Amino acid sequence: SERIPKHKETVEKLIRTWEYFLIEDIKPSVYFLKLFKEKGYKLYALSNYPKRGFLYTEEKYDFFKLFDGKVISYEVNKLKPDFEIYNSLLKKYSLKPEECIFIDDSFQNVEAARAIGMKAVYFRQTSQFLEVLEMIEGI
Repeated sequence: SERIPKHKETVEKLIRTWEYFLIEDIKPSVYFLKLFKEKGYKLYALSNYPKRGFLYTEEKYDFFKLFDGKVISYEVNKLKPDFEIYNSLLKKYSLKPEECIFIDDSFQNVEAARAIGMKAVYFRQTSQFLEVLEMIEGI
């Protein structure tokens, strides 16, 4: 609001209410999460999220119930691509990095996952979930 003082009121409203209009359920992604779950794969969330936004999203959308576990940045005070947040997930759920496939829409986050030994997919479109299925099942 200091940089654009003529829009101070709008900026402050956005800061107070962003999670109500910026967060949405991405149906194709949720479809694949359900498919992976039905096939018996364990799903874990590793997300950069402020507490207020995460709690709102978790309450409003059911897809977080699909995860077997999660580490959210506000809980550990670390953000991807910091290695410590990845290690928090691995340690919390006794996961081996070489047995994990990490999917993210940030190239830096994908590179960090690869650096600690995970397979990783730089996610840019929903059809890439088929690529993940191929990685898992050797189709």
